[in-house]
Amino acid sequence: MRVPLLCALNCALLTGGMTTTASNLSRPLGESQLERLTLRSLGVYWIIQGDDNQNGFIGLEYRKLGSSPWRTGARLCRVERWAHLMERIGSELEVPDDGWLFAGSALLLEPATAYELRLTLADPDGGKATRTLRAWTRSEPLVSNTARVRLMRKDGWWGWKSEGPAFLANCPFYRAAYFPARTRGWDATMVEYDRKSEVYEYGYHVGHRALFSMRPGESLVREAGNRGLHVNMETDTGRDGLRARALENDLVYVNEFFPGYRGGVVANGTHRYAPNVKAGDLAIGSELYANLAAGTSRSPVLHVKQSGKSGIAVVPMVSPYVYLGGRLKLKAVGRSNLDHLTVSISTNNGRSFTELSSVPIAQPEDLTIDLKGKILRLYAYWIKIELTEQAGLDALEIENDIQHAPRTLPWLGKGSNTITVAADRDPTIATRSIACRITPDASFTKNETSSTMGLTFENVNLRYDACWWKGGTGLMTAPIDVPGDLVSLGFSAQIRARSEKDLVHIVASTDGGTTWRVVADMKGPTQGRTGPFRVADWPRGMRHVLLRFEMTGNNTVRVQNFRVDADYRDPLAAKTIHPFRVVHRWTEQGQAKTHTELITKLPAKYAIRTSTDPEMVSVAYEMAATR
Repeated sequence: MRVPLLCALNCALLTGGMTTTASNLSRPLGESQLERLTLRSLGVYWIIQGDDNQNGFIGLEYRKLGSSPWRTGARLCRVERWAHLMERIGSELEVPDDGWLFAGSALLLEPATAYELRLTLADPDGGKATRTLRAWTRSEPLVSNTARVRLMRKDGWWGWKSEGPAFLANCPFYRAAYFPARTRGWDATMVEYDRKSEVYEYGYHVGHRALFSMRPGESLVREAGNRGLHVNMETDTGRDGLRARALENDLVYVNEFFPGYRGGVVANGTHRYAPNVKAGDLAIGSELYANLAAGTSRSPVLHVKQSGKSGIAVVPMVSPYVYLGGRLKLKAVGRSNLDHLTVSISTNNGRSFTELSSVPIAQPEDLTIDLKGKILRLYAYWIKIELTEQAGLDALEIENDIQHAPRTLPWLGKGSNTITVAADRDPTIATRSIACRITPDASFTKNETSSTMGLTFENVNLRYDACWWKGGTGLMTAPIDVPGDLVSLGFSAQIRARSEKDLVHIVASTDGGTTWRVVADMKGPTQGRTGPFRVADWPRGMRHVLLRFEMTGNNTVRVQNFRVDADYRDPLAAKTIHPFRVVHRWTEQGQAKTHTELITKLPAKYAIRTSTDPEMVSVAYEMAATR
């Protein structure tokens, strides 16, 4: 329980003619607490307020219950401020900024024995307190002929099925007392139930879906295997998951849920965009296409329309599968050093751009720019092409490596296979996402941060990748901008709200913050909870919204992380479907096989027949560039 702060912090205490500031006094903040019991030791901690000069201490004495005298143990250790917090999830202990955590143990005790612990707080500046606790060391587990372990092992590990606890015997996922992957079993389950019950819901996000739309000149290839590429390949080059195959090791369970599957866990693929710039493909595939002209029979086929002003194209690259790297290839044309080509990239929804290359183009030149260092682990980015004077392009190609889960491929089996191609609900709707690390650390560049995504904060503390309430009303506000009319806003957040009065109030504004309306509430008490929400009633033509998290309470409130998915009417969406191809590649007895299907309407169905058991290679979705 959190004890209210004493109101005499700014007073002085007169003792023996000396004046000592109250912040040097040591006072208990709540009661001393026991740690979880063990066989031969008893741990204890106590939170103390004040003692800025750090000369106070807490002595520890212990004895068997009902006996004397007391035995002296080691003094409790003063824990460095914030050292008790884990980097990602913080701590269950709430230690105020002007408080200290003291922790220690009575050691070398006897198992299954009752003890008394006496803690004595002493401080030369004043402040003294004593607390006595009772606790019992745990008994040492004994294995006998009637022990539950032997019961579980009876009859070739099937004793648990006939004589064990009902919740184990009726569990459909146990196989020979273990889960199908054979990594966790009934013993792990019993350990989980034999501990203090803690309700703590780990953070998850609801909203991401495998949404993919194609432009002329765009293709997505999903391979059945991998080329050794994965999201942690920079630090973990020998990852076991790259070689995993069903039905081996941890994947032995797959056949029960996906009969016939023989693939792995990690697969690679390619997302490619190579528009015909002469035919105008880049114009219909760019979010911004300004002061550019195309279609001339002379080189360059794409050039600045009005001299004296830059020609600009902003090309979005969005994938339902995580990017691992990429390459931008350009055929640039120019006639003098006054002709300039500048390439920039944005990874924060186009809020800002970072220059990748800026060069004069005095003659035709092929340029290749490696994107891996900028797009690794991302799902979306934007490339800005800027041309000046007589600089132009004859060709543009963007190619990315991706990672995906091969189990979701349309796997082929022996005989006749029916394939269905369909659109996800309304194909004119696109999504823009906001997900970032909550941190003021400008040196963090592995992904987007609250700063790069434009979040603002009022009356909160930012530490340990979270937003912490510090009294009154704390505010975290996220700006949401979409290039088309907003259709719905989905968002989720992981919070901590310890007491019944702790609250995260979520509001939205469509007029720049002048007025706000409530869209969700996340209430305490909870050590950790994640809530998903969706709001679909927005004014027509709305493209800018502010989403605000308001934190109030009397104990502890924190927003650990959040995600926003803004669905909008895509201005680039075609009114009618543009034909595209689906290409299946596989092998039968070592012979390469291919099936190509032209899709002209949605949904579409077609059949693929195989003579023998096929081995999948890839499935590609290709929309040809305009001729």
